[in-house]
Amino acid sequence: MTDSGGRRVLYVDSDAAARRRVASALAAEGLDVRTAATAAEALGGLRSRGVDCVVTAYDLSDDHGGALVRGVRTIAPGLAVTLFADAGVDPPDAAATGDLPALVPRSEGPAGLAERVAGELRSGGGWAPGDPGRAVPEALKERAMDEAPVGITISDPSLPDNPLIYVNQAYVEMTGYREDEVLGRNCRLLQGEGTNEDRVAEMAAAIARDEPVTVELRNYRKDGTEFWNRVDIAPIVEDGAVTNYVGFQTDITERKRAERRAERNAVAARREQANLEHLVDRVQGLMRDVTATTVRAESRDEMEREVCARIAATDNYVAAWVGDLVPTLDRVEARASAGESADRLADLSVDVEAASGPTAEAATTDAVRAVVRASDPLHAGASAVAPPSAEALAAVPLAYRDSRYGVLNVYAADAEAFDDRETVVLESLARAVASAVARFESRRVLTSHTVTELTVGFSDETNPFVALATDADARLEYEGGLLDDEGRWVTFFAVDGADPERVCAAASTDPAVAAATPLSTADDGGVVEITVADPTLVELLADSGARTTGVTVTPDGHARLRLDVADRDAVRTVVESVAAVYDGTELLATHERDRPSRTPREFRSNVIDQLTERQRVALQKAYLGGFFEWPHEVSGDELAESMGISRSTFHQHLRAAERKIVAELFADAVPD
Repeated sequence: MTDSGGRRVLYVDSDAAARRRVASALAAEGLDVRTAATAAEALGGLRSRGVDCVVTAYDLSDDHGGALVRGVRTIAPGLAVTLFADAGVDPPDAAATGDLPALVPRSEGPAGLAERVAGELRSGGGWAPGDPGRAVPEALKERAMDEAPVGITISDPSLPDNPLIYVNQAYVEMTGYREDEVLGRNCRLLQGEGTNEDRVAEMAAAIARDEPVTVELRNYRKDGTEFWNRVDIAPIVEDGAVTNYVGFQTDITERKRAERRAERNAVAARREQANLEHLVDRVQGLMRDVTATTVRAESRDEMEREVCARIAATDNYVAAWVGDLVPTLDRVEARASAGESADRLADLSVDVEAASGPTAEAATTDAVRAVVRASDPLHAGASAVAPPSAEALAAVPLAYRDSRYGVLNVYAADAEAFDDRETVVLESLARAVASAVARFESRRVLTSHTVTELTVGFSDETNPFVALATDADARLEYEGGLLDDEGRWVTFFAVDGADPERVCAAASTDPAVAAATPLSTADDGGVVEITVADPTLVELLADSGARTTGVTVTPDGHARLRLDVADRDAVRTVVESVAAVYDGTELLATHERDRPSRTPREFRSNVIDQLTERQRVALQKAYLGGFFEWPHEVSGDELAESMGISRSTFHQHLRAAERKIVAELFADAVPD
């Protein structure tokens, strides 16, 4: 073995056995051997391996030795390369580099190859990539400039007007000028009308001082299109004098556009923030005023007048108007108005069936409808009613839960006033007003001396009582009901034409019925207690301001509800509440009557309010079950068992309830 100073050799061969043999022979010559199986592997790790010589077989699995030689020449032009191949191989790819590799015939075997490579390295051949002392070939430098992704120019200040003497391909593509069109001309040929003179002067001053400079200019391509150009210029100094200027041009148009977009967005954001802050201040003040009005007002009329006044006094609004849905179900009539043309608005009436304007649409669709005078009439068929300065109208439905109470109309002087944010504000105002209206209407139900009696019919077997009457072939008459501790509707029905046991048996198959118990039986009838798990209809009617006075269900599946409402305006809401639950709902009759100063129902309500739940249930079961008849139709033991309590406890509850009833009955006759 000879001393080769630990020089490093990379051997490339796809044949593993051949790699081992050649590596062993090279190592025997004192060489540090690395191996690779493919051309790609060899080139990929060439610099990181830091080798002094590459030896390769010709036949490689992913390429051939000639291609590998060409790749090595590109990455490390001065690196020694030896081709271990059959005699006579003259790879054209290698020849194209102008520097054929050394060729060692395979006939010399691994030992001969190792001896030849070691001798070459001992004589000083080879170069390790990354050696700091090696100069980059001029051809490589020129190629790097030609293929650089940024525009590169070189000018000669010794010639008149410092003309360009070199431009690369990227410059040609960026500017649209051919090479022969720019060589010999000054670089100012890219400047134009929009070029900033201050930046041009800054660049000229730096060149005059032989100093590097960077400027961003609006330049123009050959076809006249604008682009933003970042220009970096540096002097090339030789023997203390500037011989040339090298320039780098980078197209930064997209960056400039992004900056302008960011600036515009920032301006828009600041404007939007200012608008939003103004809106928040205005909204908070308006909502505070309206909320205070709805709470403080003692009547619906007062509340609506004050709300209209508050809205009309707000910036950009010129008037406000509240219209109410009348019982005929087809008109919205004014209740309150304020602001410009308030007197004309006070007489406004809109036919929701015939009209197509925003007020009618808001009343029938429960959606906010905003229109601009320039494109739509503010009030179809009654344009003269709208305030003269109003350019836009927003009609907002007054709805609370499932009840409709009318429409709030707001008029604005700005045609673009009612954007999405403004609509949200008005919807919030309308909800507050509608909630207050619902509260006032509920109060009227309790205090009004005039009531409207409604008869509403439907034939929908999804109602458990309709299904029971049909299945049991019985007539059911409502005798009363209550909500138990679990929120279920406990009802009592008189049965006519069927055995109560048969009704309860039919009820046991209905998933809507939680429990059914016969309380008493008589000839062809009796009383049953039916508990309904979901009291939807009861809650809807209560929310609509209606009181149920009777329910009759016939064997043919027809149900009739008898209801009392304190205000005729609530008729529509009540009917719609029933129709929302049951198909085929229709209003059969209405009748107004005076309500006595103290109705039996009010008396009963006062009594029930004083009873405990156990006392009320014991009393109602005893009464409806026939306990107070003689002879008893049901015993105290049976009633106690139905409540799950002892006989003595049942009688304690019953006696306590009786004492409270008697006390209420004679309360007015007892002197102070």
